[in-house]
Amino acid sequence: MLSYVNADVKSPENLNRCAAKFYELIVETVYSSEHQNERKPEITAYKIKLYIDSKIQEDISVNSIARAFYLSETHIIRIFKERYSETPKQYILRKKIDESKRLLLDTSLQIKEIAMTFHFADSYHFSHTFKRFTGYSPEKFRMRDDVRNGK
Repeated sequence: MLSYVNADVKSPENLNRCAAKFYELIVETVYSSEHQNERKPEITAYKIKLYIDSKIQEDISVNSIARAFYLSETHIIRIFKERYSETPKQYILRKKIDESKRLLLDTSLQIKEIAMTFHFADSYHFSHTFKRFTGYSPEKFRMRDDVRNGK
């Protein structure tokens, strides 16, 4: 580009080359910006998912996610749901239940300890949520032979 600036701009050939290069740079910049903006919500949603996964044993909420990403709760919910077809809250609960299944099968932790690990209000709330997601109480899930044997 500098060679065009230093060249004799009065020449029609140099002027056309300079104009063509300028147009090319504008198109590239606009296309790049538009393309980046198209992917930005998708990338943000992915970063939110990673953030949730890394903090699943903490007391995580949409509000705390919004604060961490400097975005509104509404925006967080919208972009996450567009990308993953569930709200962040639904994802958090599903991840907590998936992780608690693993703890039920692989450890001898008491139900109330698992409930505390994932910041449920109490073991009743945990058991109720667990049953809603799995169809089983945590106790019955732990005792299921088909789950234990990997069937």
